[in-house]
Amino acid sequence: MKKRFSVILALVMILAVAVPVMASCDNKQVKEIAVVDPVTSYKVGDAIDYDSLLIKVTYEDDTSDTKTVKALKANVTKADLSKEGNTSYTVSYGGKSTTVNIKVEAKGGIVDDNIQVSAFIEPTFYTAYKTKSAASQGEEARSEFRVKGETYEVGNVNKFIFRPSATGLDLDEHKTITVTNVKTTAKVYSKNTKDGAYTELTGEDLANFVAIDDNTYKFSQGAAGKYVKLEIAIDAEEYDLSLLEEDNSVITVELLVVDGGYNVYDQLGLSVMCDMQKKAWAPLWGAEVTFNATTQKYDLSAGNKPVRLEADDKDLYEYVGNVSWVILHTAKMGVDDQGKPAVKQLELNANQMPETFFWSSTDTEYTTALASIKGLSNLESKLDGSLKEGLNDSQHPNYTKDMIGNSNVVAETGIGANMQNGLFASCKVSISGNYNGIIVPKTYKEGERHFDVVVDWGDNGDSKPSDPIPHWSVFQIHMTQDAAGLEAVYDIKNLAMTGNCAKDDISEDERKNGTPAGMMMVNCYSNHLTFSNTLSDRFYTNIVVDAFGDKTGVNIINSKMYDAYSNMCFMWRSKVTIENSELIGAGGPLFILSDGNDHFVQDNHTDAEGANMTVDTKSVLQSYATGNESWYATFNATALVGQFTGPLNTLLGNFRKTIVKEQGGLKYVNVIAAIICSPGDLMSGNSNNLIDVCGSFTTKNAEGIVEEFKMHNDTLVALRAAVQNNAKMFPVILQAGDLFAFTDGQNMFTLDGTTQKPFDPATDGVAWATDKHNKICVYMSAASQSGSDKAPYFGVVLDIYELTSK
Repeated sequence: MKKRFSVILALVMILAVAVPVMASCDNKQVKEIAVVDPVTSYKVGDAIDYDSLLIKVTYEDDTSDTKTVKALKANVTKADLSKEGNTSYTVSYGGKSTTVNIKVEAKGGIVDDNIQVSAFIEPTFYTAYKTKSAASQGEEARSEFRVKGETYEVGNVNKFIFRPSATGLDLDEHKTITVTNVKTTAKVYSKNTKDGAYTELTGEDLANFVAIDDNTYKFSQGAAGKYVKLEIAIDAEEYDLSLLEEDNSVITVELLVVDGGYNVYDQLGLSVMCDMQKKAWAPLWGAEVTFNATTQKYDLSAGNKPVRLEADDKDLYEYVGNVSWVILHTAKMGVDDQGKPAVKQLELNANQMPETFFWSSTDTEYTTALASIKGLSNLESKLDGSLKEGLNDSQHPNYTKDMIGNSNVVAETGIGANMQNGLFASCKVSISGNYNGIIVPKTYKEGERHFDVVVDWGDNGDSKPSDPIPHWSVFQIHMTQDAAGLEAVYDIKNLAMTGNCAKDDISEDERKNGTPAGMMMVNCYSNHLTFSNTLSDRFYTNIVVDAFGDKTGVNIINSKMYDAYSNMCFMWRSKVTIENSELIGAGGPLFILSDGNDHFVQDNHTDAEGANMTVDTKSVLQSYATGNESWYATFNATALVGQFTGPLNTLLGNFRKTIVKEQGGLKYVNVIAAIICSPGDLMSGNSNNLIDVCGSFTTKNAEGIVEEFKMHNDTLVALRAAVQNNAKMFPVILQAGDLFAFTDGQNMFTLDGTTQKPFDPATDGVAWATDKHNKICVYMSAASQSGSDKAPYFGVVLDIYELTSK
């Protein structure tokens, strides 16, 4: 995977609204317009930010654009929010109009004495947290977090909104009603660090700790790091509570206040973590044109109206670069696939993402991109609205400027312009999910934006046009340093992530017809990133670890990750530690441990270089493959699994061991890791010398190392030299425990590569090694394109099983 960008910034000149039906510089006729995800319920006295409304414009040729009212210079007939009742607003553009009907409710709670409150209900996001964090009995399900009961977290940067609702009985109309944002009173307690007891805060102590207003809680800097308990009671002076049991009149909330934490309630709030792509996000923050790289501020003198979210005391863009955590409070009530009530997590909406992230048929180089996939109907139809990949090297710097402007953010992190892309790209912001989740939807409608990659970087020869490799992640984490030279430490914790690209054994015909690629979860350039208590499912790749300079460090702790389309983790010259985690189900090897550098035998690189992975024995690693999966076909690796299920398994059978599991007439091998050089060098060979590979896979328990498989260690170097001296073609080296065995697929040799030994279970060390260990590493030479034996060695780590029958 090489890092490349595309640059296309479509500057659409909008004609004056007074000119009928003409709406673009192409003079295309407008077919219809629609407000994207309109809000239809307001309180008396609320305000609508009409300038920031997103409008989807569909033209007569069935192409479409999505822009704000302000960007389109559309006309708006405003709604009356000064009184209760039904009202509406109308947006007009290009000779077409759309109307949004609104219901305006009373600002306060129940004011009618004939309505009796029967239930006092906490917000859905807190109910979802309690459900997900509750301790469970027995074996955990795939969708359950491994660690339970961690304290709910809120930030102190902006307000924590906690709006209970109530249900009541309308005695006049004899029906049950629901009331939102009821009047409440609150008591605040702070935990004593000495004895763990809570003490109620009152008077000046309370005022200096938190500001409470209309079910919002703004914690001060003095509250940072403190454990807090809120007792929120429905206001007995405002409502008739005769039907409400006393035990149900108070909601108790325990939480931890996070220093530098920003409370997120929707996708736009999540954008504050994107401190690297300020120019791309600026139009959605309401600061559209001029970002000053020197002052790191937006110039609003041109009349741009900034966006201010409900929980914020300042305009949205002012929080960007000034928070160290984003904390999700996003679960809402919805319905499941069967129409039953269910908690819905935050689902990303492509139409609420920056315009420059996506291809549009109006882009300058859209025709060039379309030509690169000509004849692949499934890709052609999905190009418009797909995530924008670069077309060649020259476009990378421009594409970077489209996203971050002319500021020097990328250079400050030590990363060049040829970086991978992230929907949310950060130099310092961590994420706490509070047991909530983020979903990348697998939805597609022609001409609309979607989270698929259709055009791959086209001039590297590392993929086929019909198999685009995505270079977009949901989160992109970059290293950065403070004034003292200390690197930022990042955490992604208590978060569930669902992607749009599951492992899928598609047919050859489907693959030839074009298979769009989905999102990756995280792309990391940081030396200090920890996944803690994280769930991940159905991403193209869950984690891409990109070292640059110093070795990248990633920890995966108490986490569960499943069903990756390609690899669970792709590592470049990186260090990864896995503890008490499950990583199960990938379309290729579970891990690709890539050296990522061209170096040769005489370079004398150390064992520590390359990608190095350490796993504890409590973790479960599985990637069962037949070799017919899409990943193996794409990378011409189908024969590799056949080699394992054939000669190698026959050899192990002498010791009543196997690496094959059979199911449904198919043979599966658990391919845990491939330790390779840079992918572009793996099959190329080298006419002058052998390409060296660095990297390792290590399993540890409390007592120390259980298994360790290294590339570039002394034994492997000696073995390879012996093979070359004997001019043997494509030999295989087996390692189980501390034993190395040398085989050509039919015979076994001693370590000097000259003496053949019989497979005698009574005398051969392989028997002992496989009894004591449950993994084996196969070191083999890649088949170079030239047919020579100069191609590099690579290692594949496999599981060993006991033979139950023979």
